[in-house]
Amino acid sequence: LFKFHGPIVAGQFGMTWSVVGVLGAISTSWLSPRVPQLAMLIAQKRYNDLDKLFWKITKIVIGISVILAFIIWVSVYLINIIGHPLCIRLAHRLLSPSTTGLLLAAQVLLISSFPFSTYLRAHKKEPIMIPSMVSALMVAISTLLLGKYYSARGVALGYLITHVIVIPFVFIIWHRKRAEWHKIN
Repeated sequence: LFKFHGPIVAGQFGMTWSVVGVLGAISTSWLSPRVPQLAMLIAQKRYNDLDKLFWKITKIVIGISVILAFIIWVSVYLINIIGHPLCIRLAHRLLSPSTTGLLLAAQVLLISSFPFSTYLRAHKKEPIMIPSMVSALMVAISTLLLGKYYSARGVALGYLITHVIVIPFVFIIWHRKRAEWHKIN
């Protein structure tokens, strides 16, 4: 963005990305401390207890991410419509509400997959390496191409499209591996 659209757009993207990053940090803070407990339940083959804990954590993580994304988006929207000088200065440092919304939607999708990938990794296996690599490659390519021609909005759209395509594969892999590893028909 800096190369093709200058320091203002790059700075706006960076500031907005920092705010979007807070969404992930807060939403997943319920997940990380539970990883040892998930692994312990797997080791003990207490799969019913594992699934209860997993779904409880998943609801919390997704619920918090959706609520925080909404609060962040409303805040960005409000600072763009309020005419106070402080709000105007802040609004000029962030991306537009619509572009911020694309980034937030993509981040919520990504965060919704974290409990599923954590569940898989708690089994001490890594079946989602390929989707992760594909996602990284898609984000890199879409950022370069769409960022060059469509600025920050293109980057945000590419990020969202990548997650719309890749995240369903995480859910499919989770479903299949859970059935395989826990002998569920």
